[in-house]
Amino acid sequence: MNRKSRFEKLLEPSQIGKVPTRNRMVKTAAGMSYVVGSERCLSFYEALAKGGIGLIMVETTGVDYPLGVFSPWQLHFEDDKYIHSFSKLINAIHKHGCPAFVSLFHAGAWHSSFTGLQPVSSSAMTESELPPGLFKIPPRGLTIAEIEEIVSKFVSAAERAQKAGFD
Repeated sequence: MNRKSRFEKLLEPSQIGKVPTRNRMVKTAAGMSYVVGSERCLSFYEALAKGGIGLIMVETTGVDYPLGVFSPWQLHFEDDKYIHSFSKLINAIHKHGCPAFVSLFHAGAWHSSFTGLQPVSSSAMTESELPPGLFKIPPRGLTIAEIEEIVSKFVSAAERAQKAGFD
């Protein structure tokens, strides 16, 4: 396969569900750790949109702060007070014809120890089961009621994302 045929569809328009994209290049949900609504955050994402990327996936965004994020700098969307800041971000992206998705997230067992809270998981884990490095506190298992509460937090964050203007 020659190089041209390998990438010939990269710049063609596409579609994800009902959302059209101008090409098949995607900024993934990799974290930038910018404060949502800050000039740096707006400038970064607007530059990507203006530069012609086909779809922007705003970085992983926690639904349960502080327990559900892995760092104090991670974006989070557990309260309506963030809708305005996310709307500003979406407007900066949309004004250049680029759709924007958000990756809603709960850190679970991968919550770092920055809060001192014990992480949670679908089941308890021992220290030896944790990956080496950042994760020092073994998570406790969630109850059914806590799982239902986290599901509800995802639903609420998705509703906020829709109100903010995410595609």
